[in-house]
Amino acid sequence: MFKKLLFFGILLTMMSCEKESLTETTSNSNLTQSSLLTGLLKRIAQNPTAFDNVLDGCSGFSVVLPVTVTVNGSTITVASESDFQTVQNIKNAYSNDTDEVFFTYPIQLRLKNHQLVTVTSYNQFEDLYEDYSSDDLTEIRCVNIQFPITINTYNTSSQQTQAYTLTNDVSLYQFLASLTPNLQYSLSYPLTVTDANNNPQTITSNVGFESVIDANLSLCDVPVGNTPLSFTTLLTDNIWYVSSYIDDDGSDDTDDYEDYTFDFLSNFDIQVFEGSLFANGSWNYYTTGNTQKLNLNFSNADLLDLDQDWTIVEYTIGVIRLRYIDSDNDVEYLVLRKL
Repeated sequence: MFKKLLFFGILLTMMSCEKESLTETTSNSNLTQSSLLTGLLKRIAQNPTAFDNVLDGCSGFSVVLPVTVTVNGSTITVASESDFQTVQNIKNAYSNDTDEVFFTYPIQLRLKNHQLVTVTSYNQFEDLYEDYSSDDLTEIRCVNIQFPITINTYNTSSQQTQAYTLTNDVSLYQFLASLTPNLQYSLSYPLTVTDANNNPQTITSNVGFESVIDANLSLCDVPVGNTPLSFTTLLTDNIWYVSSYIDDDGSDDTDDYEDYTFDFLSNFDIQVFEGSLFANGSWNYYTTGNTQKLNLNFSNADLLDLDQDWTIVEYTIGVIRLRYIDSDNDVEYLVLRKL
């Protein structure tokens, strides 16, 4: 089995660093390795890996082009993304073939952390596929950060501060991947991003950053060959647990729900288990304009905070991300993950 590659990127080669005195920030402006915005930023800064799934079927790495592939007996050279549709057309030509893509080796793969891996055989590719396949949320290609940006850090153990100037996606991803539980950081605002329509957006806060990202997710290009998921089928075909719940005051209350699993039945009932049946509830899916909504109601007071009319921000076959904004514009986030 191919051993997972260890991450040894050296931050000093990609960012400038200096110690300085930082002004005190509120808890809402301090971010950690588990913060929602941290996860979103990693998906922006990562090497895109899902856009070429028509070739490799894996969202954990991408194939460096050009490559030569054989699909259902046809051999073609894939030189750019524009050739992906040709591969898909070959797959669609007949319904009684395998549609498996065979590469002419050697090829190179690029991991989420931008590291290159040379693959010389089918067996090595299969090992990598097994190691890096995931149902997790994929890259965000429709929001781009305009660099350089400045990040200030505070180490709660050593009580030391540092400022980093990051100059590209690689340095941002490596910074975020290197975060430890005792390291807090804050973004220096304002900063600018370009949205899905290639328009500049000025960001002045963490909440504003999250809102801009979420607003653009539905506008991101759908990778060639992706079959749209039915949300209700996804919801009712699986058992779910709460992998993240951020309350409207910004506190992480995920632990309040760590013992529960949720079974969404096709008759719109919900059964909540804590070993045995713990509570019942109901759910309803509907759309308003281009927005998908999931309304949840529960019979038990311990689940009261989940009783909301949630906006469905995004979902994959393994993750559902929800958001609720109350009348005071306070935001709650709920992430369900497939058991």
